[in-house]
Amino acid sequence: MASQAAFVPEYLEANFNTMPLLPLALGLLSRLGMSDLIGPVLVTRIFSLLGLVLLVGVYWKLLQKNIGAGFVAAFAAAMGLLWDPVIRWGTQVVRTETWVAIAWIMILRELVTLQRPEIAKQPSRSLWRIGGWLAFGAYTHFEAIVWAPAVVVALWPFTQSKASFKTRARIWLFRNLEVAWKTLVFLSPWLLYVIWNFSLFLSQMHTQFFRLDQENSYFRDSYSIFHNLFLSLGNAGGWPKFFNLAKAVFWLGLLGLVAKTAVASKDRARLAPLLGSAVAFAATYWLWYKKPEVWFITLCHAAFWAWFAVAFPPVEDRRARKVWIAFASVLAFLSIATTAIQSREIPAQYNWTTYQAWVDCIDRTIRLGVKDSATRPALKVWQPHVPDVLIELRARRPAYELTRALDFPAAMDRAREYSRTVDALVLSRHAPVLEAAGRASVYEGAERPDDREILKNELEVPFGTWTLEAEWRHQICHHGPFWASIALH
Repeated sequence: MASQAAFVPEYLEANFNTMPLLPLALGLLSRLGMSDLIGPVLVTRIFSLLGLVLLVGVYWKLLQKNIGAGFVAAFAAAMGLLWDPVIRWGTQVVRTETWVAIAWIMILRELVTLQRPEIAKQPSRSLWRIGGWLAFGAYTHFEAIVWAPAVVVALWPFTQSKASFKTRARIWLFRNLEVAWKTLVFLSPWLLYVIWNFSLFLSQMHTQFFRLDQENSYFRDSYSIFHNLFLSLGNAGGWPKFFNLAKAVFWLGLLGLVAKTAVASKDRARLAPLLGSAVAFAATYWLWYKKPEVWFITLCHAAFWAWFAVAFPPVEDRRARKVWIAFASVLAFLSIATTAIQSREIPAQYNWTTYQAWVDCIDRTIRLGVKDSATRPALKVWQPHVPDVLIELRARRPAYELTRALDFPAAMDRAREYSRTVDALVLSRHAPVLEAAGRASVYEGAERPDDREILKNELEVPFGTWTLEAEWRHQICHHGPFWASIALH
């Protein structure tokens, strides 16, 4: 988070914006030389895809080993999860949701196991594992807190129906207390770090919890709600029209899961995992409603597929099993078709060669544009908008002091003040420009009138248009869909 320290200086002392697991993992890979070997962008993509592969692997185990689904059923559901375009998107933007979803699937496996009479009598090992996976999710991201209420509900001993309510309530209470202290044991290193930096923790948590304290516009009407779990932000192209059918199937499946859970009281061995899964989905959807960060929809989809798995019908209900398999197969087919069409329709200009040439231009422009860059290698560069060039610049110029987007509206007043201290501002955007034979526009040089107009929309410069003032001179790097105005004092 040093790249945000310009606006939250406390990040140079302690970081509570991100939990430590993924930064430590990516940092370790870099220290081992992987970034030098294959490049930092590819390292982050491979690591992110590893999370998706592991998610599908543990989901397969849940279906076959814990739920008892056959190969065909497990294959259909696993393909639905693997090719779900939203989960694919959440993975490709190198977010934490895939790893947090792994924690929930592993917790759900233990909750299913806990329904077996011999395990219910001696639950300590399962409760250790539940606590461990809750801690794993928490070490990945704060958002893992959404699994906590699901665990609380699912620990009720539904299978011990002959016991009195008072006895079951006592069992439930002690199970939850045991999971709580075991989770705290796993989290103790981080908790000690919090205690050591408690005032900074409180300050940064206040910033985080109120950073997006605003109405979620994706819930403004029924049309928005129908589409709000299938946003295509970050994709080079939107969803094809027929994907609306997949959305309808998804919502119908969700209604079916609600109905299945509502009548599940007869199957007490399934009741706890079903109710826990229902609460898990509700918690992820509530999180998305209350904090409109679009990647939270990835958690909603992961919770949906987990709920779908534990709703697998019993062996005697063959008709329901066929419907379950057909549902998973339809969603998988529509998702695969969507992915194939999106891949085909991505403009040819979106390629790594064009992107690397664009970064080369930005790198060169900064080095040539700052007069004393040869004798002062630690230049200060700020890029407040996408698409990112800082990862590449970090690999090429490790001495640079790089600052990324200004995420905190409360710190907007610091933007102009900070700009006076930087050597270069990279004001960037991307927009495909189709030309004959798929050729991409290329321009490197002084600012043109059209470039000046782009900077007036306050998107690439969300803190104001003061970079248009005379104290700044602008050089343009335009390669295909990638455009940047490099502002230099």
